[in-house]
Amino acid sequence: MKTKLLLLFLLGQITLSNAQNIAIDQITPTIVDGGINVNLLVTTFNGAGYLSNSYEVTGNTINLSVCYWFSAILPVFQMSNDFFIPLTEGGLYTINVRIFHSASTTTCDFFSAGPIGTVVLLSNNTFENVKKQPELFPNPTSGIIEINFEPNEINAIQIWDSMGRLIKEIKERSTNRINLSDLTNGIYWIKIATSSGNSVHKVIIQR
Repeated sequence: MKTKLLLLFLLGQITLSNAQNIAIDQITPTIVDGGINVNLLVTTFNGAGYLSNSYEVTGNTINLSVCYWFSAILPVFQMSNDFFIPLTEGGLYTINVRIFHSASTTTCDFFSAGPIGTVVLLSNNTFENVKKQPELFPNPTSGIIEINFEPNEINAIQIWDSMGRLIKEIKERSTNRINLSDLTNGIYWIKIATSSGNSVHKVIIQR
C-alpha cells in the first residue's frame, strides 16, 4: 500500500549566478508519486531552447544538469521545464541545478557552463512504488510532441488549455507522436493515462 505523501517544505532561498545567455529565475520542487518534480524557470537573454537533462542522486544531494542550445539572434523570453527525479527515501535533500549551453541544437556539446541554482527540500515521507513516468519532448515545441513511453501502456491522452478546457482527446493512435500544430502559441497541459496511473505535463507551444 502506498505511503501517503506528506507536507513539502521549501527551505532557504535560491542561490543564483547569472550567465551571458540564461539566468535561473526559479527552482520549484514538488512531491509527486515516486519522487519529486523539479520545475525550472529560466530567462534567456540571447534566445535559447531546451535540449536535454541528466541527474545524479548521491545520498541526499541531487545534481540536475540541464542543457539548452542558444542563438544570439533570438529574442529574450522565459522557459519553464519539469524534470522528474525518482526517489525511494524521504529526508532533507539539497537540489543543485546547473545550466549548460550547447552550440549544437540536436546533441548537447557543453559549449559553456551557465548559472547554478540550489534549493533545499524537506519531506518526511517514504517514496514507494517508484514508477516510470512518461517523458515529453521537445518542450517548448513548435507543434510536434514525442512521448517516451511504451505505446501499449498508454490508454488515453487529453490536451487541456491554460483555462482548464479540454480541447483534444486521443484514444487511438499508431505512434507516440502528438501533433499539436493546429493549436496557437501558449501553455497547455497534457494528461496521459497509463496502465500504472495518470500523469500531467505542462507543454509550451512556441513558434
